[in-house]
Amino acid sequence: MTTDAPAACATEARARFPADTVIIDADDRRTPAAAYGTSTMIRIGPDGRLTLHRSGIQDQAAGGPDVLLDRLREFRSAIAVLDGSTRSPTGNTYLSTAVAEDGEPKQLVPKTRIRLEFARVPNKNADGPRVYDVVRAYVGCNSLGTAAAADELLTGGSLWIGGIGGTQVGCRPPLRDQEEWLKTFLTSKPSWRLNGDELILATGGTTITLLDRKIAEPDFPLDGIRWEVVSTITNADLRQYHHHAEQAWISFDGGRLTGWTGCNELSGTVTRNNTELTFGSVATTDRACPAETAAMQAAIPATLGPAVTYTIDYNQLTLLAPSGIGLDLKAGQSSCPLALAGKGFG
Repeated sequence: MTTDAPAACATEARARFPADTVIIDADDRRTPAAAYGTSTMIRIGPDGRLTLHRSGIQDQAAGGPDVLLDRLREFRSAIAVLDGSTRSPTGNTYLSTAVAEDGEPKQLVPKTRIRLEFARVPNKNADGPRVYDVVRAYVGCNSLGTAAAADELLTGGSLWIGGIGGTQVGCRPPLRDQEEWLKTFLTSKPSWRLNGDELILATGGTTITLLDRKIAEPDFPLDGIRWEVVSTITNADLRQYHHHAEQAWISFDGGRLTGWTGCNELSGTVTRNNTELTFGSVATTDRACPAETAAMQAAIPATLGPAVTYTIDYNQLTLLAPSGIGLDLKAGQSSCPLALAGKGFG
């Protein structure tokens, strides 16, 4: 009877079953305004993926089967994070250290390596799941990526990518072929496993071994680097590139700030904690600047105030003021020759 609509009362239920069937009558205990119905049934496949087997009261109350499934996937993923024995690549970036096909090393295009980033991001749209699991990939030309509902990307020990999009930069044939090879690999549902800081993906005789980016490329220190301005930031995430401006930079030395705005010297003081910088006494010299350099110069001291959030990702520094304006910077050179011994610049 599981495919039938639920009986509205004990009397209706008795009419559906043989006379000797015991029907427990609890109609007098029901709350008239409350919804009643058959239970939703969820199927868990051998690969761990969740699908709807039968609609019921739970998914109807949640707002539909898709909403309920998304909540269950997100809950299951959150429980897995709390389980110390369960690890996931989500939240980490990995760089390839070796590629093999049929047991033989495969050489990538010179000066390229595979970069995979796994993240969980909020859904900014009103429709769909509350969060998405995303994977971003790069192997020398276009930035690639795709998204799935929480816990649907890395399920049952496999990477589930139905399709992958990306930028549309025209690649030279070696890079283009390498990119198409990586797309085919990622969409073939490769298995994945973590071995310490290594991520190992494998399918059809091809194995890619990657190392956590924090180990493969440790973050640059804040001090002792000439951080060159790449773009200015407005509204926390809109980037503007000043291609015709002179190169601007800032440098940190303990509590001292120095820099160049493109046409004026900059100086000031700085204090810090693990996530924020507080700038003081920021001043520049007073030479007139060409138009685009002047626009960039205005953004630099405007960013350098109190409670500026800073993040370093390898050789990239982002400064973001509470107002939402900020700077993207990249390590240009060391102001102390010994500070970066052994590091390369990407």
